[in-house]
Amino acid sequence: MSFWWKGSRQQQGRARLTISRLPELLVLDPRNLPEQKLTLAKKISRQFESKSFLPANEAYRDEVQKALDTAVLIDLLELPESILEPLEILRLQWSNEPSVHGGKHTSLQTLREQN
Repeated sequence: MSFWWKGSRQQQGRARLTISRLPELLVLDPRNLPEQKLTLAKKISRQFESKSFLPANEAYRDEVQKALDTAVLIDLLELPESILEPLEILRLQWSNEPSVHGGKHTSLQTLREQN
């Protein structure tokens, strides 16, 4: 999402980002994690490394992504579970953005029109 937010959108469903803008991306800096949290981060990484994620525009229905979000936000960062509800709303809104789904048949809009 951070990549999409900072990137330019010249085509539907695609974001571009130059190398010079990479430092602007919001990411967790593992160098600031205590050893215990770093160990947990490695465990979470191993837990998800062989799992298959859906394309970004299908984040609204990607159970693996949702499980990873929970593992990182709740288990690793110890944020309150209440953070998951607004994250779900954000996931739905973002997935419904034309510059994210690019009109693909898996977009929320297309699925709503079919039903």
